[in-house]
Amino acid sequence: MSKFSAELVKAARFRLERPFYDHYEDGDDCHHGRVTRPSCMARGLDDRGYDCSGLAIACLSDVLGIEVRRWPSRFRHLTQLARIAVNAAPEASDIVILSAKHPQGGASPGHMGISTGPESLIHASRACGGRVVEGSLLSRNYLKLITVIPHTHFEEVITESDREQASTPCVYPQERLLHQKGRRVSA
Repeated sequence: MSKFSAELVKAARFRLERPFYDHYEDGDDCHHGRVTRPSCMARGLDDRGYDCSGLAIACLSDVLGIEVRRWPSRFRHLTQLARIAVNAAPEASDIVILSAKHPQGGASPGHMGISTGPESLIHASRACGGRVVEGSLLSRNYLKLITVIPHTHFEEVITESDREQASTPCVYPQERLLHQKGRRVSA
């Protein structure tokens, strides 16, 4: 496991038992994650309470050395992050996206977490007591793993212009986490 991967899992485990925050409790002004409003960047991203994507963003921000408020708003929600996902088996520290069950049938991105191994993840969950937990990759609430965002993608997501706005430098400049044509390369 790379230093980046180990630090990302460590950042997620540090947040275990923190409260869950229902991002849509105060209304759906972001059209269920299709757009990002300023209020979206002010909730679900800290120890007051995490939503599932907010937990991943907070952990990634810690490891990348940027302030959460500087995370690119175009990647705030699960549905936005799902656009950069790939079909692959999860490795530790990958962001895992699960499909939600729909009463009328079908599936769509419904939940996400940080993989800690082949069949486990850390995620912010209402169904698990309203807190951040570590558990099985699949549960009764979700149909299956649909996609993975490899941890190596986040060096690409956080562009140089995003990083220039950050108040602290990237924690792992020497590790650049190479990503070539969908395949992982150890640094």
